[in-house]
Amino acid sequence: MKKLLLIIFILLLVFLIYYLNIDRKKYVLSIGDYTILNNTNLYKDIKNLYGKKLEKYVLYGNDGDYRIIDLINDINNNKDFIYDRNKYTLDNAIIKADIIIISIGMNDLKYNKNNNDYDYIDEVINDLDKLFSIIRKYSKEKILVFNYYLDNDKLTRYVNSRLGKLVNKYKIDIIDYDNDYSIINNNICEYLSKLY
Repeated sequence: MKKLLLIIFILLLVFLIYYLNIDRKKYVLSIGDYTILNNTNLYKDIKNLYGKKLEKYVLYGNDGDYRIIDLINDINNNKDFIYDRNKYTLDNAIIKADIIIISIGMNDLKYNKNNNDYDYIDEVINDLDKLFSIIRKYSKEKILVFNYYLDNDKLTRYVNSRLGKLVNKYKIDIIDYDNDYSIINNNICEYLSKLY
């Protein structure tokens, strides 16, 4: 009987130590082309949502014509970057992140001057497939990706339909983007508030 009580006590002690040391803070990584990430108050909204639970918010991206293949190369080369006066490597940031928010591909789609080129959209989706595969090698955590808004409604439906199939494959969630940055922030924060 004493041995049983001792075993139960040890198990409870181990559980208590584990429970008290669980990291409940959130590490959020936003990566992409700044098309959306830099045009919103995303950081402020996420900080307001999580408050003291937000351990770190890291933004990695590039202005200009940063494309999916550029991000793939940066991840494959484990690129160093500085954000908020701290140095990170891209692989390590992806591994540590509890939530990854991706905004990439709009520059790829805008690069296509022929607005009716479904084959080009298929190439962009294939590049996204490669990107999601690489990110999933490093992270099993929650990933959110923005859908696309194009001037052509048919192409918008087509690219988002293809994206929908792709995100199901990698268990990634879509944040609706309809060219209104306040809606983007509301959608992200509404979604994140349901997670934690």
